[in-house]
Amino acid sequence: MYIFLDIDGVLNAYNEHPSNKRRIHSANLIMLKKLIDQTQAKIILISNWKFVPTALKECKLALESCHLHLDGMTKDDMVHRGQGIIDYLHNHKVQHYVILDDDDFSDYNNELSKHLVLVDARYGLRPIDIQKAMKILIDEVPA
Repeated sequence: MYIFLDIDGVLNAYNEHPSNKRRIHSANLIMLKKLIDQTQAKIILISNWKFVPTALKECKLALESCHLHLDGMTKDDMVHRGQGIIDYLHNHKVQHYVILDDDDFSDYNNELSKHLVLVDARYGLRPIDIQKAMKILIDEVPA
């Protein structure tokens, strides 16, 4: 099982002061940890944070603080996030996955959209999102 993880709007919230936008919030991180503990899913970073070395370091440190780690990153530009996920799925023979993102990118095709949990960026990851992600991972959305 795999979790394709965005950061902004998922592990933080946009309803706060703009200077807090680039920080990972512990409450949202705890939600992610609960999902990982229940599924043992691998974390694949899809966020644009992967393009900024200081942000990537902050992400890794935050995950490590909860005994989590990145298992990989998609390879894409900042616009074609869906294609990066599709390439990762194909290259790694991934079948069971969920996408945690606050944006429904234009290149998220119908198949990817079935696996998308669209997180409300005003709050970041919440229990309702974890329930949806569990349903997708456990119920194994048909291909």
